[in-house]
Amino acid sequence: MTDEDIGSYARRLRMGVLAVFALVLLLVLCGRFGVRVAGAPVLLQSRFPASGLFTIGDGVLLLLAVAVYWLTEALRAVGAGGLFSGLVVRRFRLFAMWMLVMALFSTLAPMVLAASAPGRHRFMVLGDLRDLLMIGLTLVLLLIARMFERARSIQDEMSEIV
Repeated sequence: MTDEDIGSYARRLRMGVLAVFALVLLLVLCGRFGVRVAGAPVLLQSRFPASGLFTIGDGVLLLLAVAVYWLTEALRAVGAGGLFSGLVVRRFRLFAMWMLVMALFSTLAPMVLAASAPGRHRFMVLGDLRDLLMIGLTLVLLLIARMFERARSIQDEMSEIV
């Protein structure tokens, strides 16, 4: 696969990521406000207990939006031809970091919220395999970002030799 093919793929992937995220936001809004889609109701069910106007699920969605922004910016830079540029690596690392923040938030926020509830005297530590897997995958993404940095430095060294 050539650099041009990778750039073209990155541009298509960026559009796909934006389209899927927009669809998810639309479905969440439809579920939140009771809007029907093609006559069928959209049911919104969260893994986290609802607590007021702003829920843990909303916080996760907000953090995911920030991560998706950095992912699309990294894909935009790859599409512009900067395969291992500092800009791509920095944006990919920011994507991985925000995904880690999201995974940690979705793991810790329910425990903190339950512990801060009035009248409770127990603190339950719950470990969900899905949350632990997400944390592990985001740590792998951070490792891949480090590998991109190393590839960039090797590419810079090779260009100096030639």
